[in-house]
Amino acid sequence: MLINSNISAQSYHPLIRPNTYWDVQFTDGSICDLSGGIQYFFQGDTIISGITYNKVYGLGIVAVNPGPYCPPYAIDTNQPLLYFFMREDTTEKKVYKIGLHDTVEDLYYDFSLEHGDTLKSNYAYMFGSTYIVDSVDWISLNNGELRKRFRLNNGEYYVESIGGGSKGFAQYINNTFGGASIQECVNENGVQLWYYDPCFGTLGIEQHRNDLKFEISPNPFTTSAQINFNQTYKTIALEVYDIEGKLLLQNHYTDCKQIELKRGNLSEGLYFLKITLDGNKVETRKIVVSY
Repeated sequence: MLINSNISAQSYHPLIRPNTYWDVQFTDGSICDLSGGIQYFFQGDTIISGITYNKVYGLGIVAVNPGPYCPPYAIDTNQPLLYFFMREDTTEKKVYKIGLHDTVEDLYYDFSLEHGDTLKSNYAYMFGSTYIVDSVDWISLNNGELRKRFRLNNGEYYVESIGGGSKGFAQYINNTFGGASIQECVNENGVQLWYYDPCFGTLGIEQHRNDLKFEISPNPFTTSAQINFNQTYKTIALEVYDIEGKLLLQNHYTDCKQIELKRGNLSEGLYFLKITLDGNKVETRKIVVSY
């Protein structure tokens, strides 16, 4: 995502809006470093103490085939759960959050701050920390639109209309609690506005199982892994990227149902494997190289 710090004032972009989904996964310290997660979205409203709040629901992000390695994940569309409530003051440019059984709301995002201001959020203060805005700049979303980014003195940041940038949507801004989360994607009306990893969309578990084009074994791997496809493809393009999006490996194959992915010069760590089948069927997976 490109950054531009020389942008004139622009209109405010609200966080709370329909047809928008926030995919958040949690890190668990395992070799894949990712476990399940939640896809958040707004649906309906309610009144608490005379104030109208938007309901925040979530669908589980779960492993399709749980096991000791790095499974593909999908959205469990069976049972959306109500997680909390939010409201937004678009005049003051602030977002408030209240729990299901709470009676007092907390300021969560403040999109009106400037350089040097103190983040006066209960979530920032809950561990006795004072967070100062180090800088306010602009960041480009994947559709080219610009949004304000608020960098804090604890290394975290959040983005107007996106929410947590370095943390997941509605995760704690404090980096000593709830920090084990990654906001992988923000999808609005089918457009990926923001992503660390491709969006899960609303693909159900069973449909995901049926649509899997290939399997990787083993994963993690030390020297090589076998990639087995569900059929023979005329053309296969394979690319491996590091977590910063740098292309490290690129190969092409023809008329294959199985290929071997060799470690080559890849060091130990997490990578993203992108495979394009017959020129138009693209799938991305996480792979792990180990000792």
